Amino acid sequence: MNLKEFDIAMENMLINQKDYVQNFDKWKPGPHNILYVTGFSGSGKSTLTQEYAKKYNAIPIELDMFEYGEDFSGIGIVQKCKDAIPEYKEAVDSKWKNPDGSRIDQDTVVKISHKAAKYALNLCKNDSDRLYIVEGLQLFTNYDPKMFISEPLIIKGTSALVSEFRSIKRGFKLNEKRKNKKRKIDIVKGHLKSHLPMNMKHDKILKSFKENIRS
Repeated sequence: MNLKEFDIAMENMLINQKDYVQNFDKWKPGPHNILYVTGFSGSGKSTLTQEYAKKYNAIPIELDMFEYGEDFSGIGIVQKCKDAIPEYKEAVDSKWKNPDGSRIDQDTVVKISHKAAKYALNLCKNDSDRLYIVEGLQLFTNYDPKMFISEPLIIKGTSALVSEFRSIKRGFKLNEKRKNKKRKIDIVKGHLKSHLPMNMKHDKILKSFKENIRS
């Protein structure tokens, strides 16, 4: 990496960019009834999704819920996936545990939940008379960017560092809500140990994702 490339990488990590908006005018009932929203964890995807869901009377779909097994869509889409995919139903109902009580390995969790999410996206696409908003960082980590070239898409421009700061604040609120006794410093250490390196890795993936959808 030369000095210019290093400067660009650091700028992307530290400084917020303008949201990337693509084909928004196509978002209407019909073949382009899904608006996709992606970006780093903590970048404001959920906030934007809820705002637009109310403004445009759209149904919000969070990709995280297919791993959690909790349905926030209001249309029972997780249950529809469970009904259609037996291995997904079994995994979610067991809380992602093997018969011996051990946790299912993360690669398998990602594979099965991704299968459910793809099924759900097809359901949304086929329900073309309604508007949907599908949000999640999984859009740029798990999907082929070329599938979004002609689709309505928003990529949040919040930097990796600012996104991390927001995630830490969210961790504080969640800790208080659950009445846990974790010290704030321990929450910060946990995020810096796991989330920040992940966001740094995702920064490279997101850059490649942007380049591919623009090509």
